[in-house]
Amino acid sequence: MSIKNDSGNDKRVNRTIRLLRDALISLIHEKNYDTITIQEIVERADVGRSTFYNHFYDKDSLLFSGFTEFVEAIHHEQSNTKAKNLLTPYHIPSFFIFEHAGGNLDLYKALLGSNGITVFIRKLEQLLVKIVSQQMKQSNQTAHDKTMSKLLPYHVAKTFTSTLSWWLDHNTPCSAKRINEIYETLVLHGINQ
Repeated sequence: MSIKNDSGNDKRVNRTIRLLRDALISLIHEKNYDTITIQEIVERADVGRSTFYNHFYDKDSLLFSGFTEFVEAIHHEQSNTKAKNLLTPYHIPSFFIFEHAGGNLDLYKALLGSNGITVFIRKLEQLLVKIVSQQMKQSNQTAHDKTMSKLLPYHVAKTFTSTLSWWLDHNTPCSAKRINEIYETLVLHGINQ
């Protein structure tokens, strides 16, 4: 559980949470996540320490407070893609994530860029591994080699986060559509293309 008091309809609560998230993101751009303190976050957000603890347990719970919404959006996009029969084996909603990243560059650069937060990158990779593993199970598409079947979801996820990080670190040198095409080529065809 990331948020202690979930008063979703309270505008003041939503504003406070947004201020705290924005403060954390701006601090991540300036220094290493591990060195950021709660005091720095509340000072940047211009809220009291007790206000912070009314909503969050620690800075990790603040960091991941938006992750649930992100996961829900990914599952929604995945369902839409399945409904359109566009989901290829081992596909994740990569284009959706690239587009979302392109529209939220500050956030994604802080979380996944070259100075990205390892724990956040791992959490995203775990989500993607789970999506690919579920797809493999549902479609009964496993490689003859059991080791390859176990490795494939990790390969897909790591290739995605590496591609996304590279795209962010190079100031999105191409469109979300183009980087998604490159990612899919890397996953589906490898380097022999």
